[in-house]
Amino acid sequence: MPLRARLALATLLVGGAVAWAPAVVAAQATAPRDTADTPVVPELRRVEGRVVLPAGGEVAPAAGHWVTIHRVGPDSAGPMDSVRTDAAGRYAFRYRTWGSDRAIYFVSVSYSGIAYFSQPLMSPAVSGDEAEIMVFDTTSARIPLSVRGRHLIVLDPPPAGGDRREVIEVYELSNDTTVTSIAPARDGGAATPVWTAVVPAGAREFRVGQGDVAPDAVRLAGERVELFAPLAPGLKQISFSYTVPASSFPLRVPLERQTSVFEVLVEGARGSASGARLREVNPVVQDGRNFRRFLAQDAPAAAVASVSFPPLATAGSRSLYVALVATGAGALMLVALAAASARRRRPAGIEAAAAVGEPSAVSEADRLARAIATLDASFERQRSPSEEARAAYQTRRASLKRDLAAALAGGGRQP
Repeated sequence: MPLRARLALATLLVGGAVAWAPAVVAAQATAPRDTADTPVVPELRRVEGRVVLPAGGEVAPAAGHWVTIHRVGPDSAGPMDSVRTDAAGRYAFRYRTWGSDRAIYFVSVSYSGIAYFSQPLMSPAVSGDEAEIMVFDTTSARIPLSVRGRHLIVLDPPPAGGDRREVIEVYELSNDTTVTSIAPARDGGAATPVWTAVVPAGAREFRVGQGDVAPDAVRLAGERVELFAPLAPGLKQISFSYTVPASSFPLRVPLERQTSVFEVLVEGARGSASGARLREVNPVVQDGRNFRRFLAQDAPAAAVASVSFPPLATAGSRSLYVALVATGAGALMLVALAAASARRRRPAGIEAAAAVGEPSAVSEADRLARAIATLDASFERQRSPSEEARAAYQTRRASLKRDLAAALAGGGRQP
């Protein structure tokens, strides 16, 4: 298999595992034992693969490196066996499943101080490309990191009685080289970040979300987010959240680098986004929450977007957490967007994912869907609506739904 195809396959099979494996180990090892687990019927399994590294236009075996097979379950977690790769970079394990039926098994190898992990071993026999682990030389020199996607999610309204809005950001960073980027050391031994991003002035309550790097490798320093995790070749996702004062809006959002896909989601119907080639496309609804969606492709470096809201009315109570959007609306849309941007760089021989369509103008169906969302949001802000108010709301909503159904039947698109 050519090197470029192997690199793409390594990104698909191994890239995400670099982050999930340590997280799963930590979570499973510290979780209380679940006595309700169903014991598995012991099964003899095998995995046979190779450890390779890029060499010119092909790959070369990584000989003499320790490969370890791990088991992680709610009952226990730890290494099961280790073996050195032979002259051809080959390794092989025979192992037996045991204990909880929720346990997972995977293989790891350490190369130049960086751990690389396989995906979970799901079949009784795993071999060939599925068992191949590609490792990379490391460099502390600055290497270019492309921004394949940036996604900004602004939540509204602020929590009851609060004066800050919550913002979630998700980046897809692409290391298009054949070396793993590590944080270089400053004079005195302190590391410098491998990547940084600007956040608005006044950002507080910073939290790292789900992604392909460990949470403790990301920190907020002043008005910049700093990343210290090694970045292997391929696409990596980084997410974080923070709050900013409501008085910060209109919120300026600078793009420091060219961005292949730039998306802004604004909760509710009151807010909007502009600049940086953003165009409004079909709104999205996830878990009962409504978002206006603005999308740009190939947004240039130094462009500035703006997110604005009208002055705040009395905020109603709400219950929303970062994880809801990051693993709900955010995750579903980001997978599609990342696949679309990745398709541009995926080499021949790797099946392309479905691309995201071009931005479309707001249709009559979109307008009606937004009207329903606005009506719902207004009704939800009423702490104790009267029966008359409830009846009026239901009547108006039913009328809008009939109009929406007619618009969709006439060729509109379901939002």
